[in-house]
Amino acid sequence: MTRARAALLLIAALLVVGLLWPARAQAPEAANRTAILYVVDGVQFESAMSTPSYRELAVVGSVGLMATAATSVREETNLLTDLLSVAGVRVCEVVGQLPAAPSPCGADSGDQPSPGTFTIVDMRHVDALGTIAEHAKQWLDSTSQDRPSLALITSPTPSAEMDLIGDEVTPVFLGMGRGPESLGIAASPEVLALTSHSTRQDGLVSDVDVAPTILDFFGIPIPSEMEGNPIRVVDGGDVFALHRLHLEQRRIRIPIQIGMLAFLLAVVLLTIGAVFVLRVRGGLSRRAGAALRFLLLCVVALYLAALGGGLLPRLTYAVVIPFVVVATLGLAALAVSARWPGTFGPFMFLAAAGLSFVIVDATFFGGRAFRVPLIGGTMFDGARFYGLPNAFTALVLAAAVLLAVSLEPFAGFALIFATGLMVGFPRLGADIGGSITLFAASGLWWVLRTRPRVRVREIGIVVGVVVLGLAAVLLVNRYWPGTPTHATRFVERSGDSLSSVFSTMRHRFASTFHLMSAQPEAFVPMAGLLLALWVIVARPEPFRSGFELAGPVWRTALLVIVLASLVGLVANDTGSTAAAPGLIYAVAGLAYPAFLASERRAAPT
Repeated sequence: MTRARAALLLIAALLVVGLLWPARAQAPEAANRTAILYVVDGVQFESAMSTPSYRELAVVGSVGLMATAATSVREETNLLTDLLSVAGVRVCEVVGQLPAAPSPCGADSGDQPSPGTFTIVDMRHVDALGTIAEHAKQWLDSTSQDRPSLALITSPTPSAEMDLIGDEVTPVFLGMGRGPESLGIAASPEVLALTSHSTRQDGLVSDVDVAPTILDFFGIPIPSEMEGNPIRVVDGGDVFALHRLHLEQRRIRIPIQIGMLAFLLAVVLLTIGAVFVLRVRGGLSRRAGAALRFLLLCVVALYLAALGGGLLPRLTYAVVIPFVVVATLGLAALAVSARWPGTFGPFMFLAAAGLSFVIVDATFFGGRAFRVPLIGGTMFDGARFYGLPNAFTALVLAAAVLLAVSLEPFAGFALIFATGLMVGFPRLGADIGGSITLFAASGLWWVLRTRPRVRVREIGIVVGVVVLGLAAVLLVNRYWPGTPTHATRFVERSGDSLSSVFSTMRHRFASTFHLMSAQPEAFVPMAGLLLALWVIVARPEPFRSGFELAGPVWRTALLVIVLASLVGLVANDTGSTAAAPGLIYAVAGLAYPAFLASERRAAPT
């Protein structure tokens, strides 16, 4: 316990230093600038790029795709106009027509000139697609001679035709005039791509990035209430290929996910039937038991293949189906042939492969596989564009816990806790709910491995580990140099007081319960996990024989996976998505030793 206390004291010391470390303030820049924002609905990327005026504007400026699923755009627009007005920027809105004058807000008056003008041109109910880009180019030409100018064309809502094909991203065009001072952007013969720190993907921005872009252009600090980040121009990124990938993913995602789910259900039903046979007859043949165990390994391997599919350059049936089949069967076969030490070496092999893949991809490749996995949300959905998806929290959880089986209690605790830090840290997993799940697992692991009973004090230890780990993750997200994350905004809105942070988290947990109440299907994985929990605790036959073969540490590992998955059900904003895959490991971890025990009792066939 001495080393555990030392580790917790070290974390607490880091928290104190983090709380005392001052945040860097952003100072506004004084400049006479002008910006115009065109808003038009239902614009499809390829249709816009086939229009000469838009193509020319993309070459003069830059273009990107805009995710349109954010829910706070209206509030951010209202906040934008308020902040601009307070800063002295003249704000005006033109509805249903293109302004004839370069500055429809009017000329400067008085002794103190305005720091700039901002015009919103609302063309959402007007069919003027071709003329908007032409107007934007002329506006830039007429205003950028004497001062820096910014023009943005956005389409916040997809059309009905786009909805039919699953196209949920729209084009966004940005043009800048250099004026008397250089803005670092010049005309290019190639189409430059747009990006932002919100998406961290060349060619993709979010609809909530528009307001911060305007504020940043005028040198006005971006408040923590805004979710987005300024849009930037990058010399790279194939926007056409990115949009093609989006359409391909939307086209195949439901059939592919249904196929995977059908395979999982088939294996689960077959497993239930085999367990019933074991219960009634007392045994299975060696061949049947070996086949069932291989199928259970395939179920676990399929989960990893679904994450690895995010690296595929094309998402067509001809590419995805062979990849999933070969990767699943190949991983399961490698797990069997690798002869990893121990009775449950195949599980350890898959755990090591899964955790290594996540760490390497997050550390060295920016989590490329996380962005468009074959199951779960993608970066095009507009919720979270980077970091570990909630659907794969269980993969990291189970991998860390299973690898801890072969370690001493403290070493296993340290491994699981360190994995929680990796999941929550920016530039790595950037998943706060996932980190809470891993911290709970580390605390549970320590308590169940070192304490004979679980009482109030032991529960307090688990809660303390979660609190310290979460505080460390939030502080790193808040003060780590570099681009802000969604967790950074969360901490800034909550203030620098940890009590405010945890108060906000408590409200989030309450909203999660309300969400589950509104979606009864979210209780299905909870029921399955509770049933698995009962089996682990009660140990009915034939699972009792499997537990006797596996040993107490294996039972502890399954208990930690199930309990931590239940924590993940509450800690994540898409709780059922994060918790449901935990059933994969619960079913496989319960049935595998039962089948193995039956094989060892059976006579050769």
